[in-house]
Amino acid sequence: MGRIVHWLRRAFGVAALALAAALVVGIGGTALQALREGERMLALLPMLGVSLVFVLPLLLLARRCLQVRAEPPAAAASRAPAAGSWKKGALVLLALVALVLGARQWFLVANEDLIALHSARLGDLAAIRPAVQRYRAEQGRYPPRLENLVPGYLPQLPASLVNRAESESVTRLSYHADRAGARAAFNRHRGPDSRVEYDFASGAVKYND
Repeated sequence: MGRIVHWLRRAFGVAALALAAALVVGIGGTALQALREGERMLALLPMLGVSLVFVLPLLLLARRCLQVRAEPPAAAASRAPAAGSWKKGALVLLALVALVLGARQWFLVANEDLIALHSARLGDLAAIRPAVQRYRAEQGRYPPRLENLVPGYLPQLPASLVNRAESESVTRLSYHADRAGARAAFNRHRGPDSRVEYDFASGAVKYND
């Protein structure tokens, strides 16, 4: 029984370490992408600070679970399992589950605006695709900018496709048109490989992750 608890504890430690590493990679990728897009480091400090609230406990949990105590073989063989071993294992499991759920909730809250934009933009891009195709049929090329569709082909652009001056760089929509086609791209969450690309020629949606 003691050996089972020992390996369960190690498994919890490895899982906590892996989750902490995934969070660090995700946070680092998000910060680098935001900096490349012109975001100021000062604006990223709250996100980095909140992230530490989840990363540090995970690292401490991993260290505690993976810590090996030196013990003579004879003592290890004769040692009876501690009465509270299963209780400790259960507490470790509950702590890990709580951290995972907390990290998920933090992710949803931190990305609430982008998650909503992602859904709205997919619907709005599909809705204006006929106007883009009609522009190409009549003008012989795709519109250089989505704004060129107004007012001849659309009364106005949907709100989700308009970049506001005060919006974050990570929430902005980009658009590119050439002879081969026209594509719109945007982020669906604050994380690496979170770009979504919409192809106006085929109507296909491509995810970079």
